[in-house]
Amino acid sequence: MIVSTAIPRIGSDFNELDNAVWIVTAYVLAFDAFQPIYGKLADIFGRKVTLLFSIAIFLTGSLLCGIASNLIMLVIFRAFQGMGGSGVLALVLITVADVVPLRERGKYMGIINGVFGISSVLGPLIGIFFTDHISWKWAFFINLPIGAVTVIIIIFYLKTPTPEGSFMGKLKRIDFAGTILILSFATLLLLALNFGGVTYPWMSVPVIACIVASVLLIVVLAFVEFRRAVEPVIPARLFKSRNISATYVAQWFFGMTFNGVLIEMPLFLQVSTEQNGQYDQSIRWNHALSTLIHFFHHQKAVRGDSATVSGLRIILLEVGICSSGVLVGYLISRFNNYRIL
Repeated sequence: MIVSTAIPRIGSDFNELDNAVWIVTAYVLAFDAFQPIYGKLADIFGRKVTLLFSIAIFLTGSLLCGIASNLIMLVIFRAFQGMGGSGVLALVLITVADVVPLRERGKYMGIINGVFGISSVLGPLIGIFFTDHISWKWAFFINLPIGAVTVIIIIFYLKTPTPEGSFMGKLKRIDFAGTILILSFATLLLLALNFGGVTYPWMSVPVIACIVASVLLIVVLAFVEFRRAVEPVIPARLFKSRNISATYVAQWFFGMTFNGVLIEMPLFLQVSTEQNGQYDQSIRWNHALSTLIHFFHHQKAVRGDSATVSGLRIILLEVGICSSGVLVGYLISRFNNYRIL
């Protein structure tokens, strides 16, 4: 959230506005690819150790992003940061599920959504303050003191059991084949979607090859996870539950919509009409959303706002997410009913 409003400024500072969306894409790519893996690592090594490990990666990535001297370095370090951020989110949810009774779990998930919503409001505001008045680098450096406090709290106050067994024995339980297949499939698919229509035509060999390879890897992944893996990263039994399967589908469509708006809206609001060429390239990767944005763009609606004004305009979106998340969590705990009828 804090980085989203800084994307146009970062792209402008590096003279790479057309590639600025990779600042988010690299993070999301690593974030999504590694999230299933952390759940299995938490089962094998324990919640506390895995959470501290993921925070360490996230903070190291934040430091490296802040000292990056060009866009390529920043994109690489953002991917590293995403590896850690993925574990932070996954382990927080897993840990809450462990320490909170089932009856109260919806309430605590609502609290987490409330924290997310508040951060979603404060993040853009803090980000635009840094971008307009100090430096966008502090959008990354700010994670360091907050992360340090978090580590201290976890070390002294989080009490979770540590699974028994030797380190080598635990390593043997990791589904390395499934892990590599997930990372490969996700990377190829996202590369195809980002290259298509921008770097290469949609019907070009690189794009089609990435898509075909990702589909084949999905087939191989399904075979390995459902037939071969002793402790699969993605257990087949999860898909037998209608509620879980429906949640996956809903989250898929929500993720596409939410991330599309989150990335594109600051570009739409901040890029001026004098930057048409670079702006057109920077949003063309998201064709579904860019069709609508291009309509307003050609109607001279690209605003050229400052980062501050842009962040204020996005707050309404975040307030809706915050309030609805808290409300849903309360209602689930109040009525104890979440089933899909």
